[in-house]
Amino acid sequence: MSARALTSLVVVLVASSAVQVSAQGIGSQALPQAQAVQGTYDLSFLRNDGTPLGPDSTLPAGQELVLQAHVTDGAGFDAQRGSVTFQVCSRSPGRSLKLDPAPSSDCDITGTGSWVFVFNGKVDGGLCPGTGPGFVCVNFGAISTPRTVGFRFRYAGQGSGIANRISEAKDASWVTP
Repeated sequence: MSARALTSLVVVLVASSAVQVSAQGIGSQALPQAQAVQGTYDLSFLRNDGTPLGPDSTLPAGQELVLQAHVTDGAGFDAQRGSVTFQVCSRSPGRSLKLDPAPSSDCDITGTGSWVFVFNGKVDGGLCPGTGPGFVCVNFGAISTPRTVGFRFRYAGQGSGIANRISEAKDASWVTP
């Protein structure tokens, strides 16, 4: 093989290798996706007039309970996007119209209950009077007989940069007035 032919072959091989490396580099180094960061996912209980329940989370039987979810990013800024799905622990299976509300331990520890859908709302929807983005509220209603009921919520970030997560379960108790 002549020196000129050998040089041409080397150039072709090097160029070919460069194209393959370049193509592999594009595939393996795609633009990085934004990593969702953990935030805070707080569940609070309010009375129907908007005042928070005390630290014992009790209210008289027959009074309405408002569930409030608050989601912030890792720096403490309110979530601007995403949705919250409230759930209640119930001994009745599935999406029953006849709930048998139960403490969160029935769902999380003993397995005698399951988490049932209550409500879904956007964190930017103005669903909590007197609050801004990052909050979702729903009036759960009243329980007429004394009992303890477990609640939690699921947050779906939907491109907010805040990770999807289920809040810690929390119990509210209706007591004899």
